[in-house]
Amino acid sequence: MKWRAGQAGRIVGEAVHQLGRIAMLAAILVLVSVLLLGFRLSQGPILLPELASRLATAASGHGISVEMKEAELTWAGYRQGGGVPVYLRLGDIAVRNGVGVTLVSIPSAKLELLPSALMGTAAPLLVSAAHAQFSGSSVPVSLQAAIWPGADFNFARAEVGVTLGPGRLGVGVNSLPVDSGGFSVKIAPGAADLAGGFLDLSRTGASKPRMTFSGNARLSSLWNISISATADEVQAGDMAAYWPPGLIPMTRRWVLNNITAGTARNAGFVFSLTAPPDLGGLRLANATGSFSAEDLTLRWLDGATPLIGLNGGMVFQDLNNALVTAETARLGGLVLTHGQMALSDMSVPAPTMGQVDVSLAGTVPDAIAVLNAPPLSLLSQAPPQLAKATGNVTAAVEARIPFVNDLQLENTGLRVTADLSQTAFGSGVQGLPFSQGKGVLEATVLGLTAKADLQFAGQPAQLNVKVGFSGKGGTEDVSLKSLAGPVLLRRLGLDTSSGVAGGAVPYSLHITGNATGTQNLALQADLTPAALRAAHLGWSKPAGAAGELALSATLRNGQFASLDGINASAPGLNIQGQTRDGEMAFSTINIGRTVASGVLRPPAAADAAWVASFSGPMLDLRTQDTTQAKTGAAASTATDTGPPSGALWRAQLNFEQLALAASPAPVLNGFSFSGNGQGGTLLQGSGMAGDAALSITPASPLQRHALIQAPDAGLLLRAMNAYEGLQGGALTLDADYGGGLPATGQAVLTDFRLLKAPAFTKIMQALTVYGVPAAASGPGLSFARAVVPFSLDGAVLNLQGARAYSASLGFTATGRIGLDDGSLDVDTTIIPAYEINALPGKIPLLGHLFTAEKGGGLIAARVKITGTMDDPNVGVNPLSALTPGFLRGIFGIGSETGTK
Repeated sequence: MKWRAGQAGRIVGEAVHQLGRIAMLAAILVLVSVLLLGFRLSQGPILLPELASRLATAASGHGISVEMKEAELTWAGYRQGGGVPVYLRLGDIAVRNGVGVTLVSIPSAKLELLPSALMGTAAPLLVSAAHAQFSGSSVPVSLQAAIWPGADFNFARAEVGVTLGPGRLGVGVNSLPVDSGGFSVKIAPGAADLAGGFLDLSRTGASKPRMTFSGNARLSSLWNISISATADEVQAGDMAAYWPPGLIPMTRRWVLNNITAGTARNAGFVFSLTAPPDLGGLRLANATGSFSAEDLTLRWLDGATPLIGLNGGMVFQDLNNALVTAETARLGGLVLTHGQMALSDMSVPAPTMGQVDVSLAGTVPDAIAVLNAPPLSLLSQAPPQLAKATGNVTAAVEARIPFVNDLQLENTGLRVTADLSQTAFGSGVQGLPFSQGKGVLEATVLGLTAKADLQFAGQPAQLNVKVGFSGKGGTEDVSLKSLAGPVLLRRLGLDTSSGVAGGAVPYSLHITGNATGTQNLALQADLTPAALRAAHLGWSKPAGAAGELALSATLRNGQFASLDGINASAPGLNIQGQTRDGEMAFSTINIGRTVASGVLRPPAAADAAWVASFSGPMLDLRTQDTTQAKTGAAASTATDTGPPSGALWRAQLNFEQLALAASPAPVLNGFSFSGNGQGGTLLQGSGMAGDAALSITPASPLQRHALIQAPDAGLLLRAMNAYEGLQGGALTLDADYGGGLPATGQAVLTDFRLLKAPAFTKIMQALTVYGVPAAASGPGLSFARAVVPFSLDGAVLNLQGARAYSASLGFTATGRIGLDDGSLDVDTTIIPAYEINALPGKIPLLGHLFTAEKGGGLIAARVKITGTMDDPNVGVNPLSALTPGFLRGIFGIGSETGTK
């Protein structure tokens, strides 16, 4: 007979059911015969095996036949009284299905019934049987049952205790080796409750687990059955003996194939089953559970280095999904800090999928050993220096693995991400390795990328490596950015005695091509920091003067093969260009400190525009006379009085650096601009300098609208040499200019600090409890927001009700600032505890009664600032701080101040 999942349970249930029916029929038989046969039974037992078999078969139904070779009815009540039980002793019982297959064999059974039970008392029918054998199972089963009939002598309820002897429970390979076991079950029409179940399984290898189980069943249209089972401990190597192949077979196959050593403890499972009313088609609907793991060996990818010493657990979420978690483990020499594998599609025809997520820590050589071992071999085509790296690593491994035969690595979605620290490896230059590296490495089945900040030849360096694994020999893309300092320059023969007097030269090196074969090398160096001289050529360059070097070469298998091109420039005027396809191509443009290259294309027609496109490492707009630069820039806003005239033009500029003012003003990195104009007038354009953005759009026929946005206004002002006392601040400036009119607009600053704040303002800030930390937090004053309406008339900047505030301090300002001489004439109001102090002024309709100025507060101090921006004079009227709100404006308190 073919064994099916749950068949043993079905047979047990069927047997108990049939015994109950037999018991009911026997009770009726006793009732009918008690008067007629009383005298006969007092003379000795009546043998009626054929009658009992026929009655039991008729009562069973569903094609079930019952054969009893022995059936003996006895009763001593005729002589001893009605309280003596009626006994029906049965022997050699065989229960068969419709095709004649024996379901259960019972050597002996006894039914005991008090005659009073037939009269409606609560006395049960007692049934006992020993050494029953179920089909396909060698486990002897004994039971004790109490069966209560209903009012119409139908089945009401029963309590059954079952004891299991040694043998194999189940059929064939799907059986369990059992030493002993037992359970109790309470049965009522349409319901059964299983309790106290246990199985002491036979020893296999180093395992002898004990299982416990309980459950219940309820009948509606189907039987809905739930069974909970636990197991205390089993060794991974012995698990096959205790996990029947027919029970969640795909999950079983994965566990047995991939968990090859260790101990599973504290297993707990819940099985949900359904069956028709006759229990003829038991079906597993769901299964959940878990077990903890100790010192497991887990194969996460066939052939790859396994996880060993794994402590964690496995949770079966349903028939299709499970999650393996690891708290500690080792992968080769790496230590696992976190890990899990999510399994899906475990009980469907599609291949089971495993999503692996593992975090590891260890040394770089240990990580390389894992990544470079078959079948991964992820570093087999990486530069040999990288494959020999040292240092520390924390790594994350991700993979989505289908559990199929002949799995190919490219179908795993493998991704390894590693954070590297204290990394060192060879550079290819003898005696000059990379060291103290910190970076990130990412490897997949398609390629490898690595980015690191490290030291090379005593200088900081940035290294980027990309390796492609596809194609013959693979591809590589290596870039290096660093500084050529004394150590490297000495190695190249360019030390002081040879012409380099000092400084460090920034450079970038880029190598692309096949990993084995021909590669292209490009070297770019900025010679600006170096002091260079070539006495025999009569040329010199002081440190800080701009310069660059471009070199291209060909490599074969990583070795130098040929020099393809070089281009160097230095101070003076050096412009190199040639005509190409009707345009002037500038290979080099050196005008003062500006170094650029580009093209200039003439107009294609009389009404067309000139087109210019230039790029380079530096665009220098500085002048030696900073005062003239300031006044000239300011005055230019008012001199554009008429419509534009001259040739039309379009320009595209891209420079690595933009210098707007002389040192020590910072240089803005990454300058780009695109615009168009006529003559000397810019009509429309947009650009970026560092993180600052500029947009120019037409506002009217004579005026333009300017929008400047910068995340670091302090840096922008320092770069323009306009003001050094501002730190940070996100700036948005809107202004209209041109047409001979003063420029007008508004600037908005957020999250900034004024470094040269007067001491009095710090005292005002500290007047409140929550203002003390802000006052002591650093130099100057920090503000959350400033709104500055202004007009720019020539070299005079007029402030028109500017206001700035933070939670602990507010500030308003009206007055003028001379951009040419730095002169100041500004009236200000300082509001301590601004967050609270300004609240009354925000009350609709009534707010102006509490404050004399927009953005002011109920309590504030009037301050007069004169002098220059470099040496300001600050005058404070102490009385104004004691005068609330509008009274300051009515009486003009603060107009006369004392100098502080």
